[in-house]
Amino acid sequence: MDRNTHDDAALVEMAGRLRQLDYLFINASANLSDRGIGALSGHPRLRQVVVLNATRLTDASMGVLAALPNLQELSI
Repeated sequence: MDRNTHDDAALVEMAGRLRQLDYLFINASANLSDRGIGALSGHPRLRQVVVLNATRLTDASMGVLAALPNLQELSI
C-alpha cells in the first residue's frame, strides 16, 4: 500500500468511528486525496477543519467540505 492510500484509509476509518468529532487537524505530512476527504461527507458535528497539505485535493474535496452541515471554519 503506498503512502497516499494509507493516509486516505486512515481518514476513512477515523471518520467512520469518531462521529462526535468536531475539530480535525490534518498535518503537512499527510498526503490525502479526494477519497480521504470524501469520508467526511455529511459528518454531523465537524465544525472546524484544518488541512496543511492540500496539493492532491480537487474541487470534489472542496464540495464535500463546503457541504458539511455544521462547518464554521475551514483552513487550507
